[in-house]
Formats: sequence, structure tokens, C-alpha cells
Amino acid sequence: MDPSQPHLPLLGLCPIGKFVFSHEDAIRYKAMLEERLERWGLPYANIDQVVPDGIIRGLEHVEPAVQCLRDAGAQALFLPHCNFGTEHATALIAQKLNLPTLLWGPRDEAPLPDGTRLRDSLCGVLASSKVLHKLDVPFSYIENCRVDDPTLHDGVMQFLRAANVASKLRQGVKIGHIGQRIDFFWTTIVNESELLERYHVQILPIGLTDVIDRVKERVQSDRGTYEDKLTELRKQVDTEGFDDDEPLLNVLALTDEMIEIAEKESLEAFAIQSFMAICDALGAMVELTIALVSDAGYPVACESDIH
Repeated sequence: MDPSQPHLPLLGLCPIGKFVFSHEDAIRYKAMLEERLERWGLPYANIDQVVPDGIIRGLEHVEPAVQCLRDAGAQALFLPHCNFGTEHATALIAQKLNLPTLLWGPRDEAPLPDGTRLRDSLCGVLASSKVLHKLDVPFSYIENCRVDDPTLHDGVMQFLRAANVASKLRQGVKIGHIGQRIDFFWTTIVNESELLERYHVQILPIGLTDVIDRVKERVQSDRGTYEDKLTELRKQVDTEGFDDDEPLLNVLALTDEMIEIAEKESLEAFAIQSFMAICDALGAMVELTIALVSDAGYPVACESDIH
């Protein structure tokens, strides 16, 4: 697994075929796809150990594939249609696993000289999508393309990132809210009760004045540390325009304060009133803090934007 992709969910790879087109060509596309997943550094689990050639071709493969991917701990489901589509099996696997689901099929080439075709993946994807709709199974899809087309890579990555968010939401998310909504920013109005009841999203209110007081206490009690951090910061960014160092020390201390709150309260993210009370109190805009806290693994939204 690529260390640059540490948080992506385990992808359950469940290739789909059908008896009416070339099984050998389906095996070839399965191998090409697995080679790409490995090259991209994506963690995945296949069904090779329970289904012949690791490709779904009938209803008898549904239960073994489902159990195999459950045992492997798959967190998202990828259903590449390698030569056509066994649509009833495809839909049942997705329904039983109840995971974020992705459809894709390779772009179909022209028929062979004798008129036969190795596959009809486009038609297979359409058939499977229809049955998924019938069973009320939500899914995403990537348009038919070549295996080496950037569309496939970008589509898989976008799907996995969205699946990661969906997984976190299913578990419940806790967001720290520093300050309150600005009166004229109606776009950031939220229904906190609905977020909790429908989506298990907890909002932790954090007093703005309390944070500002603790930030200033940090600078006073550990000034040397923050002066050292400011020296390092100046090697990376232009800090001209300030009459003294105090605003920048405050911004760096705010970074540590927010990270400490996140660790103590088991937060996944923040929303902060970044205009203008906190800026007036600390002497600087806080976008640098927002960037640094986000880099530390806690995404931060400006202007109390919980959504």
C-alpha cells in the first residue's frame, strides 16, 4: 500500500463476467485492473479463493463472494464488468454487502473480423444498474473507458475518498464549533438536532473567548517555543507587515490549542468563526492556523460552516 494513501478504505474487488462472451478476455481485463490497483497503491481484496478465476458468472457465486469480502473486511465494493454483466448476481452482492458500490466496464472494441465480439461491457453495466435501481441499492459509476485512461484512476480515487467519508458518517462524526455563526452569513445556518438524529453528527460548542484566553496564556507561558516555531515559519512564508511578532505567535499557539482540543474531545473536524472577532483579538487572520490544523488531520471550515 502506498504510504501516501493511509486512510483509504479497503476495496472489495468483485469482477463480473457472463457466459455469453469471452471468459479469457474477462480474465485478461481482471488482471490488467489488479495491476493498476497495485500500481496506484490501493488496498484491495479479491474473490479468487472462492470463485473460479475470481469472476462472478452466476447466482451460485453470490454467497461465497459476499462472505469472502466480509471476512476480508472490505469497506467499499468495486464491480468491474469485465466482459458483460450477470446483473442479478451483481445486484444481490451489492445489496447483501451494503457498502458504497462502484460500477465500471472497459470500453468495448470493434467486433472481430468474423463478426463476433469479445465482450459488451457497456450493455452489462446498463443491465446491472437497472437491477440495482430495482433493489434500491445506491451506487456510483465510471463511464466506460480504457484501463489506462485517467478517467478510471480519477474515478476510483474519488469513489474511495467519498466512501471513506461515508464510512466515517456511518460511525458518527464529532465536530468542534469554535465561536458562532456570523449574523449575516445565512448560508451557514444548520439544524443541529437533525444532524444528530439523522446523521449521527455531534456538534461540540467551544467558547470563542475561552479559546482566545487559552491561546494568549500559551504564548505567555511558553514564549520561547513559539518564537522557535516562528523562526521556522519564516523560512517557509513571508511574514512581512506586522508591527511585532505577537499576532504570529498567537496564530501558532491557536494551532496547538485546536489540536489539543481535537485530541482531548475525540473530534474529527472543526468549524470556526474566523471573521472577525478572533482576528481582532489575536491581531491576525487565522487562515494559517486553519491550514496547519487541517494538515494535522482535522479539517477546518471557515465561518462556522458545519455543512
